[in-house]
Amino acid sequence: MMQLLREGGWGMYPTMVFGLVAVGAALRFAIRADPRLRGFVESMARAVTFFAVTGFVTGIISTASYVEAHDLRGWDALMTVLEGTRESLHNLALGFTVVSLVHLAVAVGRRRYDARQPLESVASS
Repeated sequence: MMQLLREGGWGMYPTMVFGLVAVGAALRFAIRADPRLRGFVESMARAVTFFAVTGFVTGIISTASYVEAHDLRGWDALMTVLEGTRESLHNLALGFTVVSLVHLAVAVGRRRYDARQPLESVASS
């Protein structure tokens, strides 16, 4: 895990920290089914997504800058770009995994909330 964090670069840390907050809030929503938490959870999931994408983009920018600064050509340039892209993708993998877990917990919370709501009578119409 530490290897993935190192390879992913700085973007992994805000993705992980805010991801933990988002998962914690989503689990709280799943347990309590309190609709007041839903907006916060969804906003945190968006923030995690944006951090993950930003980490990926800055990793690609760093890779391109490295290739240019070292005047790499041909096979060396290709292999460096592939390696940099692989490392940058760790940000997206972490972010999308976290957001998937958040949405699963939100689905459970919404189901629990809906189950508590009284059904409208069909006969009243």
